[in-house]
Amino acid sequence: MDQESSAPVVSPQPLSGLWARIINVFVDPQKTFQAVKLKPDWLVPVLIFAAVMGLFGYFQMTDPGLVQAAKTLTMDKLEGKNLTAEQIDAALAMGDKFRVFTPIQSVLFPLLMFVVLGAGVWLFVGNTLLGARSRYGQMVSVTAYTLLITALGTLIKLPVMLSTSNLFVHFSLATFMPDSSRETFLYKFLMSATDLFSIWAMAVLSIGIAVICDLKINKVWPIVVVVNLLVFALSALAM
Repeated sequence: MDQESSAPVVSPQPLSGLWARIINVFVDPQKTFQAVKLKPDWLVPVLIFAAVMGLFGYFQMTDPGLVQAAKTLTMDKLEGKNLTAEQIDAALAMGDKFRVFTPIQSVLFPLLMFVVLGAGVWLFVGNTLLGARSRYGQMVSVTAYTLLITALGTLIKLPVMLSTSNLFVHFSLATFMPDSSRETFLYKFLMSATDLFSIWAMAVLSIGIAVICDLKINKVWPIVVVVNLLVFALSALAM
């Protein structure tokens, strides 16, 4: 009896590994965080974020338009404190000396704030407030991958910043407010809280915490939104 042999059908393999995690955080974040839950990793997304923010800091330090915008912003704040002209000049000179550290500051502060401290906050939220069981390393990975959304937003906004000499480029409801309101709390709050990339990041973060903690996203996202709105409010007050 004749035996029929047929070559095995080779189906295209889906993208896997690190690149799949990075790409899926933008298009299918649930897959990324399911992989992170089994094997946490944070180094590469942190390095990508650091590279983007370092680039942003470099242009803040070297681009004449952005340098002048930063000086104008600083001068406006100092003049509001009723300082003398000599005190203002001294403060601006000090700022010039420390401008060389702008790229380092642009990298370290967000990483400390959103990865190191942020992961601790979300660990507390997941394990204490929501009664789940998660590990700090898992939450570090969730926050690290979520920062890729912020990195993408920075890359998109940076050319606009350079062409307009404007440090505060945003895609938010604050765009529809008059220029006279730029120094108000509401403007500064909406600029961050309703920015397209802020909303996207909150959605991705909610999915990540829900996957890591085996919870429904409807139980997670309200807490994520409230915590982020508090951070945005404090940031607006400090600006």
